[in-house]
Amino acid sequence: MRRPKEYFPIHKCKWCGTNVDPNKWCAERAIALVERTACFTCTFWLEKVEVKDDKRSVRVNGTHYFIGPENAGEVGRGFGGSKFRIAFHDGRRVESTNLWCQGNIPELWREQLPDNAQWDTLKELAEVEL
Repeated sequence: MRRPKEYFPIHKCKWCGTNVDPNKWCAERAIALVERTACFTCTFWLEKVEVKDDKRSVRVNGTHYFIGPENAGEVGRGFGGSKFRIAFHDGRRVESTNLWCQGNIPELWREQLPDNAQWDTLKELAEVEL
C-alpha cells in the first residue's frame, strides 16, 4: 500500500512576501521551505548564507560560486574544468578547475553575502588544500 502524500500548509515567504505552496516540490525541499517559512529562491539563498564562511564559498562582483573538489572526475566539473584563480580578501589565493556558479546574488541577499574575493591575475599562487 502506498503511503499518502504528505500535505504542507501554504505560507507567505517571510523574506520576499511571495505566496508559497510547498506541495509543488519534493518532500525534502517542501520541508526546507516550511522550516524556513520561505520560498524556493529565498531558501536557496538562505542555504548560501549558512555556508558563507566556508573556505569553498566564493563571491565576486555580486555572483556566488562554490569550489568543488579538485579530485573530481573529468565529467561534471564546474565550467567544464576551466581554470580559475581566486584571490580572497583574507589573503588566500586559490586555483580551481572545479568552480560552480550559483548565480547573481539578489539585492535582498547582498548585505548578508558580500563579495569575499576577486579574480586573481597573478601567476604565483600559494598552494591551498581545500
